[in-house]
Amino acid sequence: MENNFEQLITTLQTSSSYHDVLCEIKRVLEKQNSQLLSSFIS
Repeated sequence: MENNFEQLITTLQTSSSYHDVLCEIKRVLEKQNSQLLSSFIS
């Protein structure tokens, strides 16, 4: 997961499309939250 954030940060710094990168960050965070919630409930 950490690798994904590092790649996203690098992309954000060099990308002209901040919106796309921010949407991807949101997607990654939602996925992480879902996984954490599942492990908490189990």
